[in-house]
Amino acid sequence: VSGTVNYKSGDAYYYCPNPTSDKSNIANLVEGKKDEGLISAVVYEVENDDETLDGTNIYASTNVIVGMAKAIFLDGQSGDFTFDIEYTKDFDSTKTYKLALILSSSKDGDKFSGAGGSVLKVSKLEVEFD
Repeated sequence: VSGTVNYKSGDAYYYCPNPTSDKSNIANLVEGKKDEGLISAVVYEVENDDETLDGTNIYASTNVIVGMAKAIFLDGQSGDFTFDIEYTKDFDSTKTYKLALILSSSKDGDKFSGAGGSVLKVSKLEVEFD
């Protein structure tokens, strides 16, 4: 996975100590902390085309994940990036797989933590498989 990125963190970072549905609206300001951007790629096995992972289970479903990689971007970072997906299982041509690409201006946004106003600009994104 490669591309070109420009990342800017928002000014105020908020941490959500309990990101459950009934408590996700409670967050605390963390003085001096900067948000971080994230691009990740997850390859996972599915039983059928309707099956999919989402923000609640994309990193935790280790029984179906066959490969994963993450690139984290710091405030003010810009330029080209490249990372390789690390595979933990071999491909089986008889099985069905999906690729999830996650581009987030707040790497902990799935946990309801981050800074409002963070911006991740991706001007080029390429995915190559051998």
